[in-house]
Amino acid sequence: MKVAVIGLGAIGIQVLWQLSRINGVEAHGFDKAYPGHPSAGAGGESRLYWNMELVEPSYIPLIERAAAAWKKLESASGQVLRDPTGVLIYGSEGAMTVKLVGTWNQAASNR
Repeated sequence: MKVAVIGLGAIGIQVLWQLSRINGVEAHGFDKAYPGHPSAGAGGESRLYWNMELVEPSYIPLIERAAAAWKKLESASGQVLRDPTGVLIYGSEGAMTVKLVGTWNQAASNR
C-alpha cells in the first residue's frame, strides 16, 4: 500500500515515521517547505514540548506515549531530538495554577 502524508509538521512527521515502520506500507511525506522553515508553527532552532498538562489531566497518558515515541525516534536515528530542561511554576498559595500543578503531580504519582 502506498500512503502520502501531506504536511510534515509535528503531527505529520510522526504519522509518516509510524507508517514507515509498517511492513507493506510505502510511505511518502510532502510539505510545502523544508523541515523547520521559519514559517512553520514549530520553526526555528527551538521547540516547546509540554511534559505537563495543567488543564486536562486526562492528556497525561498521551503526553507520556508521545515522550516514549520521541525516545524511540532518537534511538532509531542516533540523534538527540529533545533536551528537557525543566519548568518553574510559581504563584500564591491557593492560586489556580498551583492547584493544577498539584493535581498533575497527584495523577503522575498514581501511574
